[in-house]
Amino acid sequence: MSATKRILVIDDDRDTLELLQILLEAEGHEVVTLASGEGAVEQLQRLAPDLVLLDVVMRPYHGLDVLRDLRAVAPRVPVILLSGLVRQGEDMREVARLLGACDFLEKPFDAQQLFDVVNRVL
Repeated sequence: MSATKRILVIDDDRDTLELLQILLEAEGHEVVTLASGEGAVEQLQRLAPDLVLLDVVMRPYHGLDVLRDLRAVAPRVPVILLSGLVRQGEDMREVARLLGACDFLEKPFDAQQLFDVVNRVL
């Protein structure tokens, strides 16, 4: 198990939030969840997380808008994008990097995929 890290998870799907919190806390991390992008910048500034997991497709604030706002105030905090909407043949890791994120995790994912991506980024 790695050292405890503070992870901010932003997703408008409550089931996904709960799953991510359970899995990441089981790995020894401190997890803070937000059910929308609203207030994400304030939470980022208040919490100073080591990592942000951010869903792309959210309402009312789209994840890419949230990412842009987070990058404006904390360009060095690593962000992993999450999405189930992947176009065939699209290299989402490269797209994520171009958008300012450091990695991408396609939904649905299993626990090992989550841990692999999180550990690689941290």
